[in-house]
Amino acid sequence: MEPDILLADEPTGNLDPRIGRQIHDLLIRLNQEKGLTTVVVTHNLELADLLTYQITIKDGKVIRLPGNHA
Repeated sequence: MEPDILLADEPTGNLDPRIGRQIHDLLIRLNQEKGLTTVVVTHNLELADLLTYQITIKDGKVIRLPGNHA
């Protein structure tokens, strides 16, 4: 299957750091190499910082913040 979009809700929430980093790398690679749009919901700031851009919700307001790869 080759979906147009991947939705990931806390994809590394219950993983040890090594496996979590592998998932981070996989999500970035799928986006860069396959052009797969990936929407990630996470509290993991390390993962969020790797993404092209971030949308942060705070106090009921949406804030768009550039990530490291913006």
